[in-house]
Amino acid sequence: MIKFIKSNEISNVRYIPQFVNDISIIVEKDSKELLAYNKKFEIIWRVNKKLYSCLIVENIIVPDLLALYDLKGGLIYSIQKPEDYNRENIFYESLTLWKTVDANDDVLFHVFDIQKKEFLKKNIPLNYQPVAFMNHNLLLAKMSATIVLYNISSNTPLWQADLSELCGYEDWQGKHQGEIANVYVADDKVLVNAGPFVFCFALETGGLLWQLKSAEGKFYSMVIDHGVAYLTYWRHYAEIDINKGIFLIEKEIVDFEYRHKKIFFQAKGTPVYHKGLIWMTLYTGGIPFIAALLPEKGEIIWVQHIASSHSINAPKFHNNHMYILDTGGTLHIFEEENVNP
Repeated sequence: MIKFIKSNEISNVRYIPQFVNDISIIVEKDSKELLAYNKKFEIIWRVNKKLYSCLIVENIIVPDLLALYDLKGGLIYSIQKPEDYNRENIFYESLTLWKTVDANDDVLFHVFDIQKKEFLKKNIPLNYQPVAFMNHNLLLAKMSATIVLYNISSNTPLWQADLSELCGYEDWQGKHQGEIANVYVADDKVLVNAGPFVFCFALETGGLLWQLKSAEGKFYSMVIDHGVAYLTYWRHYAEIDINKGIFLIEKEIVDFEYRHKKIFFQAKGTPVYHKGLIWMTLYTGGIPFIAALLPEKGEIIWVQHIASSHSINAPKFHNNHMYILDTGGTLHIFEEENVNP
């Protein structure tokens, strides 16, 4: 049996925290400054500079401009005019990806090694959005229908797949032809959500390994763990064995019970896999909930109302705590209790 008890909350938070050891690092919503909290949720340092967002890569704090900080908030590196470089949210080991826009509005990308503190490659012209970074390759996506594996050493595409040739569907918004919702890399595979379709390509060659079409609805996001993809959207839930290319479960979840009342199931955002359960955010009738689903059966086994007038983002787990950020900027913190079954 699982049980989370709300233990704290922090207001004025811009993004879900980044964690390293017992430190939680957040960006303040109003000031855009970095703050670090200890495990007692006390502020231990602040960077008095607008940094907007951050990642932690190999124990280095990497904000959205090209300046690097240590875990005590000290500046350890900064390029001239760091604000000219905007960080992408993908990295490979110590390699990070940055974007610049010149006076002619031309966009170029640059690979920077944060350990060596030098550029590995500069002025890479990319026509599509980078979505994953693997060694010297970037996976790119044009969300209208195309994915490309691009080698940054040679500045050449290794392969390209056009989903408009593979799928089309129609819904209340009209006709769609291969429009991509999300792209994921798992082991040696690339998985793509496109409405009710899921495609799997070989990462090395771009060959189509399999494709599936949901009979229940369309999906916009998934989480992958140990060869299984878990997909949720609205009332739909599915599991896919990504090695065999088959549905393990595909079902509709109409409602769930909360305090002896039936409440419509409306899953939003990205699911999270944690301790053998699928965690998802629900926003039903203007009321936010966090729910845990037993994947083997596709059944809700735990649900908790979040006391907020705003919708909520996907949860994040660290050191027996669950962190949920609402769109109003309040970080809700829950502590897991050990409960005997």
